[in-house]
Amino acid sequence: MLWIWAALALAQAPPQARDLARDGTFFRQPVAMPRGYALVIGISDYKNLEGKEDLRFAERDAEALHDILLSPQGGNLDFQNIRKLTGREATLANIRAAVEEWIPSTLTPDDRLVVFFGGHAMTGPDRRTYLAPWDVEKGRIAETGYPVDRLGEVLANKAKARWKVLLLDACHSGDISAPQAVQDGVAKMPDDFLILTSSRGAEQSFEDPRLAGGRGVFAYFLEQAWRGQADASPGDGFVVAAEMIQYVQREVAAYATKNGVEQHPGERGRYDNGMILGFDAARRAKLGAETPELAFGTLIVSVSRPDVRILIDGKPVGESSPGKELRLPGLAPGEHTLQAVRKGYDPVEVKVNVVPGLVKLIEIPLNYSRRIKASSDSLRKQANELWEKGRSGGDYRKAAELFARALKEDDRNSDAALGLCRVLQALDDEKKALEACKRAVAIDPEFAEARTHLALLHLESGDSNEAVRDLRRAAESDPGNALIQSNLAMAYLDVARFPEAEKAATRAIEMAGAQSNVAGQAYTTRGEARRAQERFAEAAADYQQALKVQSFDSGLLRLVYYWGFSFAPGLTTKTRSGVRSLYREQKATALAGLCAAELGRARPKQALEYCRQAIGADKTDENLYSLTAEVYRSMFKQENRQDYLAQSIEASEKALRINPDMDKAKLLHGSIEEMRAILREMKAAR
Repeated sequence: MLWIWAALALAQAPPQARDLARDGTFFRQPVAMPRGYALVIGISDYKNLEGKEDLRFAERDAEALHDILLSPQGGNLDFQNIRKLTGREATLANIRAAVEEWIPSTLTPDDRLVVFFGGHAMTGPDRRTYLAPWDVEKGRIAETGYPVDRLGEVLANKAKARWKVLLLDACHSGDISAPQAVQDGVAKMPDDFLILTSSRGAEQSFEDPRLAGGRGVFAYFLEQAWRGQADASPGDGFVVAAEMIQYVQREVAAYATKNGVEQHPGERGRYDNGMILGFDAARRAKLGAETPELAFGTLIVSVSRPDVRILIDGKPVGESSPGKELRLPGLAPGEHTLQAVRKGYDPVEVKVNVVPGLVKLIEIPLNYSRRIKASSDSLRKQANELWEKGRSGGDYRKAAELFARALKEDDRNSDAALGLCRVLQALDDEKKALEACKRAVAIDPEFAEARTHLALLHLESGDSNEAVRDLRRAAESDPGNALIQSNLAMAYLDVARFPEAEKAATRAIEMAGAQSNVAGQAYTTRGEARRAQERFAEAAADYQQALKVQSFDSGLLRLVYYWGFSFAPGLTTKTRSGVRSLYREQKATALAGLCAAELGRARPKQALEYCRQAIGADKTDENLYSLTAEVYRSMFKQENRQDYLAQSIEASEKALRINPDMDKAKLLHGSIEEMRAILREMKAAR
């Protein structure tokens, strides 16, 4: 497996800053993380390799890295700044585009960059070393692989980021990867950034199915270092390059030796030892000038119920079930808070003292489900009856009062907290609704329904990154819920993560059944994602399918009624007329998508028919008129007819009358003047 990382660091932190920590001065300095970017690639099952040649945990390790890079206590990256290619998405074309186009065109000299590759490395007939994309062919390595030296050239000369680190976890057993060849390839790379390899010389890199449920050894300890376990000297809440290298080298070698194999990570290149790779504000404030010991311990977590999520110091680290213990090596010595959470159960929290060099078994019982006081549950049911009646027969303010009283009776009533969140959102009190949903999730971290509603509130308020995080967590808690996957697809779409949006929408369709109302929403979202990737024919097919399955019936009503605004963030009307309005909006969206897809296929006349139908479904959307204007302009370019220009002007003016301040207002005004000038010239030429 080959891993490639790049640097995370503080632009404001000079190398000598680490020396200031000894007298406490450094602890009082303000910290501002520079903007960060990441490319994450992971491939386990290859298209053209035999099953025995595939890897087991490369994609799982890629997902873990992706998550820790998003964490405010880890990489602290914004979601939209991470590109992820896993499995069949990690083609040669996509890897080349990300490395050679996205990275050079996006970064600035003050930025930080992470590039991660999990998969095979191969040697070509030209003796060059290549990364193996998902579609690599063993007989055509030079044509279907991505050259390691080319990656080094891009990182050294075209990636403008100041801080860059390259990590290589390569050389698994078998005939695919060639350990010594990889090392030779690394030796030929530029050395003006940190290169950390998972092994030295002809050593192999290992995966272990017993390690935290199945992980690559190097990747696991790299992740643990990122989580703060490497912050051992001086223990100031930062993980710097020198600490990470020391921690990973020590822990990988020790773990390998205990299991009867040899693996020793090595480093090369020019870099700043004080380059900051991770940051934890809470630990920085808490630890002060303390310096923890330089040895580490291991916990083995055993539970009494299936599918129990385990957190250490508030950070998820994996799941445990009876007969499936969770092994967590490489933990810093001292006291840690271990938490076990499962839907419907009170979270169990224990303090654990990690002893250097000692393996400790921790048994956590979850024997009794949460029991809510009868008085609290009675109030919640009364409130819920008012909520379910909707605006036509309910009293939302009374419902809010009853939900609040239910919570006061029993502050563990997460259902009451979610009910309060919903009714406050319906009353347009977004701030208090957000607080109530956060309270529901705090009471029960595995409450997928509450976390989904919280995510949709984030989406409605414009915090799309938080929405994605919450929906990903909700999907983990309830992996078979098609509506969660569909909403996750919408959130991915909102942060321009189009391949992920397409993938989540596809999962929603598969889970819900192709003819369900949830699938109707997912088809529309997938069409948008595919259109954004300029796959217009596939997008058009999705929009057509959305129109076919979106029927106005009691099933749709129940869905909107239950989730509040599952189709369109911002919907608060619970009446049947409100749902009819929503249906018209969904229909118009699918028709507009068809119009745009046909325009993308250079078929403006077909596009025009769909745009007209979309306007018929929703005459109040300025964007539909703007799109129609664009269609007429395209028709003019094909046929040079004056009436097309006149109709484009008319559609543009309608859009501006509906919303003079629309995003495209300035562009539309300029387009109108340009078209009028063309019309004058054409009339004068007669």
